[in-house]
Amino acid sequence: MTGMLASVRNLEEAKLAYEGGADIIDLKEPNDGALGSAPLHEIHHIVDELWEKCVISATIVDLPADYEKINQKVLQTAETGVDYVKVGMCSFVHYFAGVFGSQFIIFLFDDL
Repeated sequence: MTGMLASVRNLEEAKLAYEGGADIIDLKEPNDGALGSAPLHEIHHIVDELWEKCVISATIVDLPADYEKINQKVLQTAETGVDYVKVGMCSFVHYFAGVFGSQFIIFLFDDL
């Protein structure tokens, strides 16, 4: 099965992407890096508007290998109601608490 993922920054872009046939609306802020996070209030607006119409994912910003910071950001993002929370990591040693039914997409980076 093939689908289209559209990365968007705000509700206006999300609506355009959905109306254009996107299967997954991926929320991020590219000005903050490849996995820059959209503001939580913007994520809430998008989830409220497009909930159950398409799959919605949101990324948390690249964070240092600090369990508390990562866990806090993951929980905040998951509480918005997104279907997936994307997490970028530079270390393989991370632990996550169970999060409100959201699923995780984890990106691992390694400088070789």
